[in-house]
Amino acid sequence: KNKYISFINGIDCSTIKTKEISTKNKDENKEKVGFLWAASLLRWKHVELFIAAMTKLNNSAIDTDKYFANICYIEPQTDAYVDVENLDKVVNIQWYADPTNLNDIRANSSVFISTSEEEPFGLSILESMAAGLAIVIPADNAYWDQHLTDGYDCVKYVPNNMESLVQALTRLVNDPDLLLKTAQQAKRSAQKYCHLHCY
Repeated sequence: KNKYISFINGIDCSTIKTKEISTKNKDENKEKVGFLWAASLLRWKHVELFIAAMTKLNNSAIDTDKYFANICYIEPQTDAYVDVENLDKVVNIQWYADPTNLNDIRANSSVFISTSEEEPFGLSILESMAAGLAIVIPADNAYWDQHLTDGYDCVKYVPNNMESLVQALTRLVNDPDLLLKTAQQAKRSAQKYCHLHCY
């Protein structure tokens, strides 16, 4: 009795490599937008939704030279996961299986995308916020949907809706100011989860 207490998840932000976000005029800034999807291949993480969105984006009017994507994944020790060998290989996506340099890959990205179904907390979202990435999440009433605001410290889309996710990604590619603003505010929001305060 009374041997356990609950606490809010937290991270040591000093151990996370931070994205250097350019503050140049958007006409001068030729840097590509880097999308990052990082999770296990459990079915409820819905990697196939992100792949479908990238395929649609590649076939849109947006120049594919403006963006790229990284998928970092681990295969869970269960049968209930997506077999990446059966997924379409899409241009502009680089695949990393259980990378040891996730910190570097994240720091070289601009936007973190979550396609998880009602993620209970989402530590990878918090780590990406702390690293200075813009955050794209489903409006699914899960933890981060309740704690982040669309257009302020994240961009939201309709859950499990590929067209809506493409619209969210398009907003960020076409509006560098929105990407910069939401990324900077997400980084500020992450400070509330510093391990020194949470533990």
